[in-house]
Amino acid sequence: MPYRTSHSKRQHFDVLADGSHILLGNSRMFDSTYLVADADSMKVLDEGVVLAVDSSTSKYVPYSLGASYGTGSGTPVVITTTHYDMTYGACAVTGVTHAVLLEDYCVIYGGAKGTISAAVKTALPNILWK
Repeated sequence: MPYRTSHSKRQHFDVLADGSHILLGNSRMFDSTYLVADADSMKVLDEGVVLAVDSSTSKYVPYSLGASYGTGSGTPVVITTTHYDMTYGACAVTGVTHAVLLEDYCVIYGGAKGTISAAVKTALPNILWK
């Protein structure tokens, strides 16, 4: 599997399957208060993370089955395909709503890579998983 490195010294995997046609969702600000700084004091949002929209702020937040990241965070809406560095503040994030993704490299924030729940798969029917 191809990967790339960044200044955060971590591998970043391509989550899109080869030849995948994609449809991007809306670009929104991400609420970076939910990100924890890593060993290098960097706050990063990796590719393959399932996101929801906090309906009170209209910002992307990590998806959580229990809606623990704000109102509406229990409903997945997009999945990131790009690495975002939010060390110095929040930035606009865009995710995919239609694509073929490699499930082994996708994650529900706080969980293990490759463990995408049936609830996410049902809520995002235009994402095909390999």
